[in-house]
Amino acid sequence: MKLRPLVAGSRGLAAAAVAALALGIGVTALMFAIVDGTVRRGLPVPRAGDVVHLERLPAPGSDPRASFVADERARLAEAGALSAAAAYQVAHVNVAAAGVTPRRWAAALVTGNTFAMLGVEAARGRIFDAPLDAGGVLPVLISDDVWRVQLGAEPSAVGRAIEANDVPAVVTGVMPPGFRFPFNQHLWIPIDERAGSLPVAVWGRLAPGVGVAEAASRLSAAYAAPPPASARVGVAPFTAFIQGPQVVRLLDMMFLAGLGVLAIACANVANLLLARGLARRRDFAIAAALGASRARIMRGRIAEGLALAAPGALLGVVLAYAGASAFTRAIAASSPPYWVSVVIDARVLAYAAAIALLSALAASALPSWRSGSAAVSAALSDEARGATSGSLHRTTAALIIVEVALAASVLIAAGLMARGIAKLAGAGYVFAVEEVTTGRVSLPARTYPGAGERRAFFMALHARLQALPGAAAALGTSMPFAAAPSTAFALGPSPRAPDEQWPTAHRVAVSPGYFAALGVNPLGGRDFEIGDGPDRTAVAIVNLSFALKHARREDLIGRTIRIGSSGAPPAVIVGIVPDLAVGNARGERPEAVYVPLFQQPVPPDAITVLARGGAAAGGIERALRDAVSSIDPALPLDRVATLETFRESVTWFYRVFGFLFLAFGLGALVLALIGVYAVMSFGVTRRRREIGTRMAFGATRGDIARMFLLEGSWRLAAGLAGGALLAAWLTPRLSLFLFRVSPRDPAVFAAALAIVAAVGLAACALPAWRAARQDPNACLREP
Repeated sequence: MKLRPLVAGSRGLAAAAVAALALGIGVTALMFAIVDGTVRRGLPVPRAGDVVHLERLPAPGSDPRASFVADERARLAEAGALSAAAAYQVAHVNVAAAGVTPRRWAAALVTGNTFAMLGVEAARGRIFDAPLDAGGVLPVLISDDVWRVQLGAEPSAVGRAIEANDVPAVVTGVMPPGFRFPFNQHLWIPIDERAGSLPVAVWGRLAPGVGVAEAASRLSAAYAAPPPASARVGVAPFTAFIQGPQVVRLLDMMFLAGLGVLAIACANVANLLLARGLARRRDFAIAAALGASRARIMRGRIAEGLALAAPGALLGVVLAYAGASAFTRAIAASSPPYWVSVVIDARVLAYAAAIALLSALAASALPSWRSGSAAVSAALSDEARGATSGSLHRTTAALIIVEVALAASVLIAAGLMARGIAKLAGAGYVFAVEEVTTGRVSLPARTYPGAGERRAFFMALHARLQALPGAAAALGTSMPFAAAPSTAFALGPSPRAPDEQWPTAHRVAVSPGYFAALGVNPLGGRDFEIGDGPDRTAVAIVNLSFALKHARREDLIGRTIRIGSSGAPPAVIVGIVPDLAVGNARGERPEAVYVPLFQQPVPPDAITVLARGGAAAGGIERALRDAVSSIDPALPLDRVATLETFRESVTWFYRVFGFLFLAFGLGALVLALIGVYAVMSFGVTRRRREIGTRMAFGATRGDIARMFLLEGSWRLAAGLAGGALLAAWLTPRLSLFLFRVSPRDPAVFAAALAIVAAVGLAACALPAWRAARQDPNACLREP
């Protein structure tokens, strides 16, 4: 059979089929590029698929320690599952040098075999090969960014003396551009492998012929202590482990959603080809009677599917390219791991070609089978009756039900994401967000080894912050939207329950003026004072959520609270403050306890600076940096940003993946609309003789319209029911990525189903209206 009748005789059908396949292939290719670029491709090193990360999985009732120690690396390397094993720690390092501004960089302490295992060499200088160079100077490798940004891209940077956390060091080499192993590190320092009890993260390369599951089994057997108190070893591809199971699960769900859109597209094309095949059934039957084999007829229909898939694949790649560019721009501000690269490369093009071929075969398989099985008598009989074959009617109905179910389920998931985006965009806070500038100061242990030195620095910095003209500034161990540690607590001087049964709340140590810097005042009681020091009675402030949950009908002011453990001295609650989004941006577990920074027996080694007002953003940033450098010129103020910018950086994935799901949902809805309309419209065309006969026997135009509407409505109802069930299974797996939205929000379910129902009924109504307006005489006169 020739292709010309399909294209030349049904240009609208061909255009609809190409558009459907382009959307399905484009969405699926984009999700393949995202999953491949973030997780599956692996690190940008030779034999990336062999690089795995190890995880210590404690057995129930055993040591809960979650990390390995340095001494255990050798035992893991000798288990036969790995060709080599290495270890690392992550840290932040203040880098200072003569004539340059101090800066703080993410760093990794690594074992000496790290770079040989990765197969990476220094772009300038050399890889360090000993823990310490002559004279006890620490060897340091720096990234291309450190070399360019802080050291001015000077060729003499290799061999230059610097200070890393106030420790004398020397730059031994500059790594290639873009290299930032293991996540986004910019400095590499040799780890002290002599400290056998040092907690480390362990990774390695799989031995030849050993898979991930076999490696986990071998390593667990070699690592395990005598049962039953034995730990196991988990093994995962390096990039999948670093991204975390939640992100991998979300990407998998997104990929499934993309496949759902592709399935709708294939069902659409299959329906369109079935409709076109029925219109040409007499041609196929006559061709068979004249000697054309069944295989030849089927090959012709498959060729038609391929002819539609080729331009669909090209347009799909264009859509995927545009989507990849938009996705890359959207995640740029979130500082994704250095290996993340969402590009339309040869792997993605090969995948797009493969799914285009499979889509063409899937969409044309049923139409080609039916065309090849056409018989002359059956074809002529169907034409004489002017009725659609019963089996074909059932087939197209089933395809429509599947389309509607998939579209409804994807749209429900998209609706949940969209509602989360709306809540995120409209989230109101009782504290200042846009006008608050924040930064981080970390104190090196070499210069500030004890509690006294750290407390003196914080008090001096606080005094300088209070002197800033027109600004409210303070210090805290955490800030709104940021992670904060949880602590056990007990109300009352003599708690009854053992400390392991105490409730928990977030704990934040803050200086006086912390709440004023955020633009809030205590709801009751007082703020911390500069005199709340080690020599005074311990005090604490709780937030509103804490008060409502643990003492709804009681006045907490003046009550005692034990914080941390049963042995800690009790503190007196002196105030209640509004909720300040402590712990995370989602507002989960919002209960918080604030304690005075200067009263802590062990001050932290890092602190957050917050300032509001006094100058424009650039001016207040300069003032904060000057306040820090006036105490210690070698200390940088790191991660300077407004609180609003920080909020955006920790909530980006809600917006990015929410918009992706929304795009998938709208695409699925459009495809379902096209599919329902095409099948109903073709049904009207094929049943014109039936319509004329019914009208000749007294059927009104309303009867004809109702007949087609009811026929389409039951298909919609079945599809909507299936979509609701599918979404009920799907959406709980997205709960971690829904911003303050229940994964089974009835309003979203109802709205999404109503939208699909309305669109589907509209797609049914137009053909039904056209059927009701048919001229019965003209219908009966048709051959």
